[in-house]
Amino acid sequence: MSTYTHIKRFVNAATLPDDEPSGAEIDAFWKAAQRPAFPALHIQAFKAGYSQRGPVELNLGDFVGTILADPGSYPTR
Repeated sequence: MSTYTHIKRFVNAATLPDDEPSGAEIDAFWKAAQRPAFPALHIQAFKAGYSQRGPVELNLGDFVGTILADPGSYPTR
């Protein structure tokens, strides 16, 4: 194995998150996803560009706050 490979493996071990997601984080997501407003918000987020590089993806907190305050205020792509 090359020195580069050893260094890469060391850096990855020190900086990458565990392969298994945190149980508390998953539980919190599914609890939030069961709220009545979630499906409409989720659909609107994807229509506005969520999961693509752009304003929604880069500023998700602002998007959610804007949509919750005024549901028709965010343009779709």
